Amino acid sequence: NPPLRVVLDPHSRLSGAEKVFDESAPTLRVTGEIDLPNLLADLYERGVKGLLIEGGAVTAASFLRAGLVDRLELFLAPKLLGDGPNWLQGLGLASLADAPPVEIRETRRLGPYLWIRADVVKPSPM
Repeated sequence: NPPLRVVLDPHSRLSGAEKVFDESAPTLRVTGEIDLPNLLADLYERGVKGLLIEGGAVTAASFLRAGLVDRLELFLAPKLLGDGPNWLQGLGLASLADAPPVEIRETRRLGPYLWIRADVVKPSPM
């Protein structure tokens, strides 16, 4: 089965002519206010059992803040950029103690890049 591409466009800024909307794979465009837990429930009802989130800093922080991330796949380039875009924006952490803990599962060098696979540690149910 080809993957379903889900494009989040809450402010309807995309024209529909972007490459992601080509016909190489089924694509669902979601506009308007997006309730992430409800979106994931809807995708599950459509048969989506796994989701790869590939987005900007706001999207990544939104999924983390909602507790909807199980695993992180991070790729670090051998470049140091000052004042570049953050990979998380708007996570809303008041202190380091509020930061979601992760458990690093694997690291690997891929050419000049560093790949890190980490699981988000979920709080234990009481």
